[in-house]
Amino acid sequence: MSAVLERRALHLQDNRSREAHLEANLELLAAAGRRNRVPVPVPRTARPAGSAAESEGILMATAVIETTEAIVENRAERRRAKWIEEHRRYIGGSEIYKLLNLAQYGTGCRTELAFQKLGVEPDFPDTDRDDLLLARGNILEPLVAMLYEQETGRKVRRPAMDADGMPKPKFHPEHPWAGVNTDRIILTGSGGIEETGDLEIKTRSEGPFLRVKRSGPFPGDILQPQWSLFVTGHKWGSLATLGVFGHLPLVHFDVRYDTELQEIFKREGGEFANVVWGKGHVPEPTLDKNDQRCKVCQFRMQCRGEQIDKAEVAMLREITKSKKELVQIDNHDLASTLAAIDMIKGEQKELEESLKNAQETAMQLIGDANAALVRGYGKVYKLESQAHYLDATRLKAEHEELYNEYYVSKKTGNHYLRQYPEKIA
Repeated sequence: MSAVLERRALHLQDNRSREAHLEANLELLAAAGRRNRVPVPVPRTARPAGSAAESEGILMATAVIETTEAIVENRAERRRAKWIEEHRRYIGGSEIYKLLNLAQYGTGCRTELAFQKLGVEPDFPDTDRDDLLLARGNILEPLVAMLYEQETGRKVRRPAMDADGMPKPKFHPEHPWAGVNTDRIILTGSGGIEETGDLEIKTRSEGPFLRVKRSGPFPGDILQPQWSLFVTGHKWGSLATLGVFGHLPLVHFDVRYDTELQEIFKREGGEFANVVWGKGHVPEPTLDKNDQRCKVCQFRMQCRGEQIDKAEVAMLREITKSKKELVQIDNHDLASTLAAIDMIKGEQKELEESLKNAQETAMQLIGDANAALVRGYGKVYKLESQAHYLDATRLKAEHEELYNEYYVSKKTGNHYLRQYPEKIA
């Protein structure tokens, strides 16, 4: 009975926290309106059309909207600036892949993490993309938590929030450089749960989500609940991933406290904290200078400026000896996009190999059957491959005139890219 009452109290507390946050926003807007003394325009039906009063009312209404938007935007900027400043004091769960130099999202470098923690201005800021992804996650997080409860039968609650409605970070009792904003706490006494756990939430577009279903979570994602366990001391956690497409599919993965990983966190995190916060230094780059992550890094000029300068000289040599006239373009977005294409091609090759291996496995499991009804899946047919093509080599050799008459070669008006990424000597 006490456990039930505890869960109800926590649920009410969570609801009250959200209501208080909403009320605070409404009060802020109302107070701002009073401070600006923006009068409410007379209703349209009470004024003659086209009158001076109508024009004045429209201007007043516009002023109300613009004032409100400015207040909301300024408050959001202040909250974001405060969050960034506080976040510089510790390593969070979403950054652990960077601490371990684990490639993910086209990044993953402890040197980059050090620049960020020391508040260094990036050479090529990309805050818009980061803000959009963060906003998507914040909007969908309550939905994922609700779907997780429905799917597992487990009950979760939001951790404590501060006065601005932002989650309060929890810190490791012995290592103050380790902090976490756990998305949800999984409560005992529900869904067969006997001990408290940590829930981390991710949202993925269709392609990455299907990859997660096929091959499991991204390495950096599965590290996040482990980091949360490292900080909170809980012995198990769960990672829930929502597909942002179709019917919003959800998958989740439970993890146990990994002692070996916790020791790695202590060692690597301690060394990083000693160099960055203890001495105020940026650790030397450990990635190969031609690593794709370095080519799109926001701090690449400060980190590898001398090597990049040498690469610029080499690029000028390439321009002079190229068969086609090369136009040098200095555009960070273009460089990042081209590097992303290279990374996607690598992932595509890996996917094609995985698909080929899976098809071979399915062929072996089907055996001698040419058609089957597979319980839990549906129908499958094993068909013999056939090739249908025109033997152009033979046609040209035996009937060259006919071949030349029907051979077509023309420009389509479309273009494709042939890429040659630079190498830093």
